[in-house]
Amino acid sequence: MFALALSLLAFVTYVPGSRLAFRVLGWERPTRHWWLPWLAAVTLTMAWFLPAVKVSAGSDTFLLHAVGGGCSVALMAFFVSSNRRVSNVGQRLAITLAMVSVLGVANEILELIIDHLAGTYLTADSASDLLANTVGACVAFAVIELVVLLRVPHQVA
Repeated sequence: MFALALSLLAFVTYVPGSRLAFRVLGWERPTRHWWLPWLAAVTLTMAWFLPAVKVSAGSDTFLLHAVGGGCSVALMAFFVSSNRRVSNVGQRLAITLAMVSVLGVANEILELIIDHLAGTYLTADSASDLLANTVGACVAFAVIELVVLLRVPHQVA
């Protein structure tokens, strides 16, 4: 049930939310890579169906967080970077790491609230979840940058 609710939340926040955020911030309407918020929401939804990989004694959600947290946020960060015309790779990496950090910590705070309300132990693996988010974002960032590098024709000097 939680997976379904989070997946629906992703489609609501990633797709119309990204356009709303651009408008609220006074940025021009996003026109480049319009399909990335959809792909990010689908990636987050698909992550729930990946096998549980036990990385440490307390965590078996590494793939869920790496793909659902890291990769989907990296896609959204590229969407923001490309529509804001950020051309510097270092700045795009900083945007990606900032977004994955903020959303990862927000997710862990939500898990903490659920722990207190429902008596669960979701925050027992917070450190490995944040690590998985960051690793997933870095891998996705590298793949995205490689695809962009191979797609863009380079001029020979």
